[in-house]
Amino acid sequence: MSVETETEAVSAESPRLTPAADEKAPAEPTTAKGQGDSINYPTGVSFIAITLALCLNIFLILLDGSIISTAVPILTNEFHSLNDVGWYASVYFIGLAVSQLLFGKVNAIAPIKWTYLASLIVFLAGSAICGAAPTSPALIVGRAIAGFSAGGVLVGTFSLIPYTVPPIKRPLFIGLIGAVLGIGTAVGPLIGGALTMNVTWRWCFYINLPIGGFAAVVFFFFVHPPRRETEKMHSLSQFLRNLDLIGLFFLTPSIVSLLLATMWGGLTYPWNSARIIALLVLFGVLFAAFIGVEVWQNDRAMIPRRILTQRSVIFASLFSFGTSGASFLLVYYVPIWFQAIQGVSPFEAGVRNLPMVLATTVFSLLGGVLITVIGYYSPFMIISSILAAVGAGLLTTFDPNTGSPKWIGYQVLYGLGVGFSRQTPLICMSSVLALHDVPIGSGIVMFCQTIAGSIFLAVAQTLLVNGLVSGFADLGLPDLDPATLLTSGATTLGKNLSPEQYREFLQVYSDSLTTSWYTAVALAAFSIIGAIFVEHKRVKGKEKKPSVEVPTDAEK
Repeated sequence: MSVETETEAVSAESPRLTPAADEKAPAEPTTAKGQGDSINYPTGVSFIAITLALCLNIFLILLDGSIISTAVPILTNEFHSLNDVGWYASVYFIGLAVSQLLFGKVNAIAPIKWTYLASLIVFLAGSAICGAAPTSPALIVGRAIAGFSAGGVLVGTFSLIPYTVPPIKRPLFIGLIGAVLGIGTAVGPLIGGALTMNVTWRWCFYINLPIGGFAAVVFFFFVHPPRRETEKMHSLSQFLRNLDLIGLFFLTPSIVSLLLATMWGGLTYPWNSARIIALLVLFGVLFAAFIGVEVWQNDRAMIPRRILTQRSVIFASLFSFGTSGASFLLVYYVPIWFQAIQGVSPFEAGVRNLPMVLATTVFSLLGGVLITVIGYYSPFMIISSILAAVGAGLLTTFDPNTGSPKWIGYQVLYGLGVGFSRQTPLICMSSVLALHDVPIGSGIVMFCQTIAGSIFLAVAQTLLVNGLVSGFADLGLPDLDPATLLTSGATTLGKNLSPEQYREFLQVYSDSLTTSWYTAVALAAFSIIGAIFVEHKRVKGKEKKPSVEVPTDAEK
């Protein structure tokens, strides 16, 4: 039986289960066109339990991405590792980005439930390593493990949605997931600040264990997706061939090479050094090889050609790349600005960052409702790009004397723009692709979101530290030489200065931070290209037709 035959089991036109599962199915729900739908969607307590488990796990994934932001100054003080600041977040998102495409393939040929649980358990193990880390490198390793396994949880969530809610309700469910993503981002800095200040930064990671453990138990007992034909693999070798490990072999080192180049360029090594040039060349060659492998393998690739060349997939991905890169950068570095420039505690920095992240959450949910009512997603993408670019531009005007009316208002405006963009690319995927292709399209969008975060967090760190080195050198401050900048914590750089020197120090530090935020302005402005050129299709009543058949190794 082909992969296409199995994936048609969750098609919007004629979903089917295997005979064993179908025998247990109750009265069939009704689709938007009134057709019978044989998927036994959970209801009542089961639906609530499944929704709770999925939302808790999605919450943890985003929480882990933002919770560390307010703990960064404490970490750099304890580990004397200012040059590792970008790694703490970037390595998490690089693992997340690389694994999303792989887990999309795994979920197509392996039991979703057990793949999901295994990913969750590894994620919790990575969190435990982070919490117990004795050194900065150990923390980075734990973040890499957590990030890679988080991809399995994230992709698994969207792979399970077709088995959880009928097509007509999926936009609202995706909107709910988007709101949970926003909440995870919103409370991350706040929880991180509270734990760092009142307990220890280590509980920023230990907190995942009880929440994730509870979600895993709920998931184990209540989630029962039907057994699919493609799960009956004939051999381990066939299973491995269907994973597109060749593509993963080229993709992973290409992304790591790019990240290392952006991390080291102009900081550890000059941009024109042989090492940086070699990394950039290596990235170009390996990524080109990855694209070539995907085209060669066609429908057995991680990114099948029919989806890779789809117009809305391309431009929705570009849109996500721009808006998400800007969002990750500002959510990570704005709390650092509050601590370093305005001298507040980690907890207070998290509180002051709430206008941005809460606005993002509220308008993400509101955007989902409006799209459901109006039926079109593309206008909200255009509005999002404009508002996000304007809001990010206003944030770059921060200086040591910026008052609360400005830093609240500017964050709300930016959050409004980003909120409208959070779920629209995924709704776009569900509107332009056949239902069994939606997980792959969604995986591409999520890949672009997370890779943008990992790359531009590193870019921002490079701009920040380069700005500090240059600015302090121009001031001629003898206690703030480049070596001190690279080994001291962010909250200790201004010690032992006279009042006049300290004012100059704050101005240089603020200017260096806000200069790095121009990257977010450019990314938000860039995203309008994707918003304009996606297909302007109606969401309501969309019935998707099957795409071309994807043969398995057994058939070939």
